[in-house]
Amino acid sequence: MTEQALSVAAGHHQAGRLREAEGIYREILAAEPERAAALELLGILLFQTGRAEAALPLLERAAAIDGGNAHYHVNLGTALEKLKRFDEAAAACRRALELRPDFPEAWFNLGCALGGQCEWEEAAGCYRKAIAARPGYASAWYNLGDALRALGKTSEAKECYGKSAEIEPTAEVLNNLGTCLLMEDEFGEAIKIYQRALGMRADFVSVRSNLGQALSNMGRAEEAVETLRGAMQVPYAGCNLLLALHYVPGIQAGRIFLEHRAWDERHGRPLAGEIRRHENDRNAQRRLRVGYVSSDFHRHSVTFFIENLLSHHDAGRVEVFAYADVARPDDVTERLKKSIHHWRNITGMSDPDVAEMIRKDQIDILVDLAGHTAGNRLLVFARKAAPVQITYLGYPDTTGLSAMDYRMTDGYADPVGKTEGYHSEKLLRLPRTFACYRPPEGAGEVSPLPALTYGRVTFGGFTTLAKMPAVLLDCWAEILLRTPNSRLLIAAGGLQANELQQEIKRRFERHGVEPKRVDLLGKQSFADYLSLHHQADIYLDTFPVNGHTVTCHALWMGLPVVTLAGEVHCQRLGASVLNNLGTSEWIAGDPQEYVRIAAGLAGDLPKLATLRATMREWMKKSPLLDAAGFAREVEEAYRRVWEEWC
Repeated sequence: MTEQALSVAAGHHQAGRLREAEGIYREILAAEPERAAALELLGILLFQTGRAEAALPLLERAAAIDGGNAHYHVNLGTALEKLKRFDEAAAACRRALELRPDFPEAWFNLGCALGGQCEWEEAAGCYRKAIAARPGYASAWYNLGDALRALGKTSEAKECYGKSAEIEPTAEVLNNLGTCLLMEDEFGEAIKIYQRALGMRADFVSVRSNLGQALSNMGRAEEAVETLRGAMQVPYAGCNLLLALHYVPGIQAGRIFLEHRAWDERHGRPLAGEIRRHENDRNAQRRLRVGYVSSDFHRHSVTFFIENLLSHHDAGRVEVFAYADVARPDDVTERLKKSIHHWRNITGMSDPDVAEMIRKDQIDILVDLAGHTAGNRLLVFARKAAPVQITYLGYPDTTGLSAMDYRMTDGYADPVGKTEGYHSEKLLRLPRTFACYRPPEGAGEVSPLPALTYGRVTFGGFTTLAKMPAVLLDCWAEILLRTPNSRLLIAAGGLQANELQQEIKRRFERHGVEPKRVDLLGKQSFADYLSLHHQADIYLDTFPVNGHTVTCHALWMGLPVVTLAGEVHCQRLGASVLNNLGTSEWIAGDPQEYVRIAAGLAGDLPKLATLRATMREWMKKSPLLDAAGFAREVEEAYRRVWEEWC
């Protein structure tokens, strides 16, 4: 009778009649408490209905009663893994594999347990063994893709997601496949994949957010904004929208500011109830505990500027904490650790838990280095984790957060009386530059002026498609027309697509510029990107959104930079750099002046050669590389805001 009852219950279970199945399982166990099959099936049912804690003792008991059944150990491992008891989960799966070495589910679940501990190499090996035992195991292909992506092996991950999609196409696997394409700057293909995923699940917010990012990266800002508005209920999608807005042609700064405030109203202000009074020692002159929060403590544009500050802090004045959300640490991560008094790994931690850690560390001043860029922890700041909170460096605009006190900048990027109204924060202006540059290792020596070798001037623009609106390309075409025999070298991720190359060349051709005068390159390794400067004589900054890291790199490689300064921070990054270098004559106020400055530089090869030979030394003597002086200025700013709080 028990076997028959189990069969009936299992039938209900498989058909989705879970209440009926649960009732029968419980009746069986009331009569036979040690019936392993009933214990296991009821445990699985409870697990499936979100009752993992209740399921666990049943699955444990089943495995104890019938220890030779590999299935029981696998199911126990699944429950333990979902409860984040990864060591125990791995042990259960290994016991199953001792009983049955070719058990694909056991290898799969062992991979999940190891992945939960970020042991990605070992996890990938387990998924491969699961696939070897069952080549059509779609979930194993999918998880192998996840593990490889975590290891930074994006191309291999892309192949795995593609294989999973062939076997069992789902919106989830297409989303991850699209993300790999996005990471490899294959924007057009990524857009197609995301659109296919949305066709399967129109309400898939993550896909909509990623599609918006891909459209923005492709230079299709208006489409990106329209797409992202359908995903505003998720904080990171709203962040992508805010970033994309900066690239919309002709958009007003006031509108962008209101959108930032709307993000705060939706995601930040609702957390105000979690803000508690800070009990920090109100001694205004004591050593300060300063925390920096970032997911970019690795080889990233942010580290070209934050490293000088971290390594030159006066330990007698500032005790430094880093809250690092770094999924793939690298050599830069290890180097940064040496400059930090206290390194906190917050990868995988929830925002409330991170906020509580910061409170326990008694941080006085907490500095956000991400703004609304990827991997940000703005919802930690929304909880007011420290008495004084400052946003800085990683994002060229306000956060919009009511809980953020200051935004650190300088008087060139944010002139007094010009941009205060576009910020929820008070502007904390440093006396010289807002950022101190650390030149890249391996940049090599500055090359001789290419124009002297090739007999023609080459303009360079090494940027992103998002920063290449029509108005900029038209201006670059005018520069070529004003400087006969010159050429233009553009490098941007995504430009490897032939269709896009032809579109851009046609635009130049409509202005009367021969296509052969414009060279277009796609994604470059960092070393190859630096070597492009050996081919260019003059660097053309982008507008209306300026570059910053690329501008400093170009100057370091000996190229004068022509920039157009606008009204707000993201349009004045070039002005900040060049004013601090003492070359304000390269700053234009309108497109016509931008063209005139570029053409003027191109017409004086002896001056270009002198600039190239002396630029690096010039930079070394400027505030841009005065690391010690910059750190003192930042510390003085910290002291001022701390005294105000006290």
